[in-house]
Amino acid sequence: MAYKRTVPAADESRIRFGAYDTRKCAVSNGSASYYDYTNGTLKYAYENNAGFTSLQLTSAGWPAISYIDNTNGDLKYTYKDVSGWHFQVADSDGGGAPSLALTSAGWPAISYFASFYEAFGNLKYTYKDASGWHKQTVDSGVDVGKYSSLRLTTAGWPAISYYDYTNYDLKYAYKSAS
Repeated sequence: MAYKRTVPAADESRIRFGAYDTRKCAVSNGSASYYDYTNGTLKYAYENNAGFTSLQLTSAGWPAISYIDNTNGDLKYTYKDVSGWHFQVADSDGGGAPSLALTSAGWPAISYFASFYEAFGNLKYTYKDASGWHKQTVDSGVDVGKYSSLRLTTAGWPAISYYDYTNYDLKYAYKSAS
């Protein structure tokens, strides 16, 4: 089966696949999000039904993507539903290399490196609920939080693996009720 594209096949030479992209698949529906550096736009490719990115599929099978807006460094979240695409700023202070998870209720949660234009930064976590976006610093130091990977526990708490570049350590952080 071929991928359906948001970019015509003739234009694929402009896309740098593999440059900070994350590809995830759901059941037998392959999906990919990626950044088109030439045009400065976020792209989404899918099979069958319908700077840094992270993709999840909603319980209804719609794409949800966290990404870095390279024009201003904002950490953004976008999702598609029956009415079209919806875009939100998750952190206007910027971020890098996000990892997206969706709660059981469908709300977004994102771990990310909280420095985009500078080499040094911290591991941050942001999530959205009915009252808006909430940001938290998970680990701080000279250069911690790169290459994070977020999963939510069965209770909905974040569990994050990430790299501490200062100490050359792989780290794991989690939050619980206590």
